[in-house]
Amino acid sequence: MASLDIKRQAVFTSNTPITASDHNAEHDLLVNSLNILFKSFDYDGVVHRLRGQYCIFNFSNLDLESLLSTSHNPDGSVKATAVKDANWSVSDLKAFLDVAHNPDGTVKSDGINDPLITAHNNDTSAHTDIRNSKAEKDLSNITSLGEILNLDGAGSGLDADLLDGYQTATTSSPNVIPVADANGRLHKGFAPFFAGFKNYIINGDFAVWQRGTSFTAVGYTADRWRYDTDTDDAISISQMATDGSEPFTVQYYARVGLTAGTTGTFNKFATRLEFPKFYFGKTVTLSFWAKADVATTIDVKLAFVFSGTEYSPVSQTVNVGTTWQRHTITFTLGTPTGFTESGSDYLDVAFLLPVNTTVNVDFANIQLEEGDTATDFEHVPYDVQLLRCMRYYEKLDYRIFGAYPPSGYNSWASWQFKVSKRALPTITLLVGAYTGTTLFYTGRHGISAYNLSDYACIDAGSSADAEL
Repeated sequence: MASLDIKRQAVFTSNTPITASDHNAEHDLLVNSLNILFKSFDYDGVVHRLRGQYCIFNFSNLDLESLLSTSHNPDGSVKATAVKDANWSVSDLKAFLDVAHNPDGTVKSDGINDPLITAHNNDTSAHTDIRNSKAEKDLSNITSLGEILNLDGAGSGLDADLLDGYQTATTSSPNVIPVADANGRLHKGFAPFFAGFKNYIINGDFAVWQRGTSFTAVGYTADRWRYDTDTDDAISISQMATDGSEPFTVQYYARVGLTAGTTGTFNKFATRLEFPKFYFGKTVTLSFWAKADVATTIDVKLAFVFSGTEYSPVSQTVNVGTTWQRHTITFTLGTPTGFTESGSDYLDVAFLLPVNTTVNVDFANIQLEEGDTATDFEHVPYDVQLLRCMRYYEKLDYRIFGAYPPSGYNSWASWQFKVSKRALPTITLLVGAYTGTTLFYTGRHGISAYNLSDYACIDAGSSADAEL
């Protein structure tokens, strides 16, 4: 291969105009040379594996001939052993998969992080947690990788949604990215928000209380936990500190206090789990610690909620005594049909408390996990738990100021969220004494506000709410 010399194509004198053709010729050579250079890198930026060493990108010492010869033939074509193109045979595909997999089908610790590899077993079948009916295609008579991928949507290869990783947001939920197919199976490339955690419930240890520590009305209380009722019972939800006498180790637990009224049918303390289709047909076990100041009975209910309508509820009754006791309940969840999806569907995990009764019921270490056996409670570091909660709700604990505006200009202030929100959040904007501050833009990653005549201010206590 002839060496490509990246140099000026002419000697230019300072302050002397150059012709357009000279300029364009030099520009074209540089672009073409760089295009050739980029062919010696994988799509993820890693130099092809046959390269002996890395080269500092410096025009003054760049030897394209030496660099490209490691992955290209003298005629400029790519070496068969260096980079594959889209026309792989089945044997090529299997060889490629073998690079990243052990003989038993598990991914090697140093395996290649490639969508096709991570989505398939060593025998080229799709992993069961992300495949759909189209992903079960027999590969014995496939002749090329293009046929397997079937990006033209003809229906013989992998589902386009499985390959793309995300579906298109719908008109009804433009700010929520669906991550599962119609059967509830996760798309390729999607690690669920609870990946790496056995407990599907966020803040089951009641560690995070961004909104406060005492509540007397319906709505969210401790992070990810809300109270709802149709009774006239007086309620109080409180953060309670442990004193070391408890048979478990956490800093806080939650107390639900009821003072008897005379009307109504339910008192509910619950958490809502995102992506309800993920739980279709699963066997799950709920475990929790509870006690009451007087012996009482509660119902524990799990139900799917789509567009505000409840589907396939399952429940069991639990007797709560006056000392701490750990309760475990196993549920087999249904697979509802005929529902209409929205951007705020969920699996409701609810504790239904007595109606028109005076009682205090305490809850701690609530865990929902897959299978029919309750395991030890999973303790999550506080900083991790806080960030998980902030995906749904974040409260600002400091004041943000914009610069004072010159005459005729606006002052601007921006709040960048610590965690991208589940959906486009509802903003509660506090501005203090800077009453001219107006919300300008709301996104999943942050907001901006402006003031026409004074400092723009986003005050402490402002919040972004993307709860279900």
